[in-house]
Amino acid sequence: MLIIPREIVLDGECLIQRPIPELEKLRQKKVHLEEKTPLESYAFEINLKSSEHFELKIGNAQGQYLLFSANEEEYCLDRGKTTFPFKDKYGHQRYAKRVRRDSDVRIYVDHSAIEIFCDHSWTVFTGRFFSEDFKNVDLIGTEGELYYLDAIKMRKSI
Repeated sequence: MLIIPREIVLDGECLIQRPIPELEKLRQKKVHLEEKTPLESYAFEINLKSSEHFELKIGNAQGQYLLFSANEEEYCLDRGKTTFPFKDKYGHQRYAKRVRRDSDVRIYVDHSAIEIFCDHSWTVFTGRFFSEDFKNVDLIGTEGELYYLDAIKMRKSI
């Protein structure tokens, strides 16, 4: 499952996937993230500064949320508090070891999917979620910026 176009590049002896640079052309209004930031749209990009510990929560007034966090050793994406969480047999949390601690984090969110690029794109999370409208972003332990994104317009090719 992919929600955004990516490019595949060789980084040393590793193939990595990262967002295509053309996605930056979809950026609209820029917002500096505070501890609590209200959301104006469902499609956005978040860029976070590198930090040993941080927590990003995207939620609504009913207490439902997506949580992405990091400590010195690993990242965690938790979808367990969304409106319609996946069955327990699939698990609610996804973990990945941190490869490069000096790396910023890029996050893309739309109606029902989240993609997260960490460690200079060596670590990538892609997740589907089902939730009522998210209305705010809570950020603890780091700085960040949010860009609202214009929708990609598809056209018939033939």
